[in-house]
Amino acid sequence: MKHVLFVGKENNCRSLLAESILKDKLAGENLSENIHVNSAGTFQWQNKEAADQTVAAVLKEHGLPTEGLHSKQLERRNLESADYIISLDREVQKDLEKMARSSAHSAHYYLLLELIHSYTLDVPNPYYTKDYDEAYRLINEGCKALLDKIKETS
Repeated sequence: MKHVLFVGKENNCRSLLAESILKDKLAGENLSENIHVNSAGTFQWQNKEAADQTVAAVLKEHGLPTEGLHSKQLERRNLESADYIISLDREVQKDLEKMARSSAHSAHYYLLLELIHSYTLDVPNPYYTKDYDEAYRLINEGCKALLDKIKETS
């Protein structure tokens, strides 16, 4: 089984969107049993809280489930068990690089938007921009490309 870990700063918006979107894509292709998806945040102040209400509304609007989505603090063991570690922006990617230096585990590290042709490498944080639709669109495109990459390398 492959393990995908989406990492955001606080794990209350973008990384939870990515987790739900990829899980839905996997279910649509009958791959849920082969690929486990999770998310976490490098900075955590609300561990175990449910997804942001606006994130939940966006997911419901797109017909995606919100059950089981809650914020989680990134721990070194998360990195050790993941095959694909996906950061949502360059600041998070730098944090991950620091943590990964002391790890012997070799995972595939990607910045989600480097997998697509986008105007930016960072998924804009909708918590601050209030543009949840743009974040959803970019993450959805990135998840499509990520799934293709996983299938190509498996």
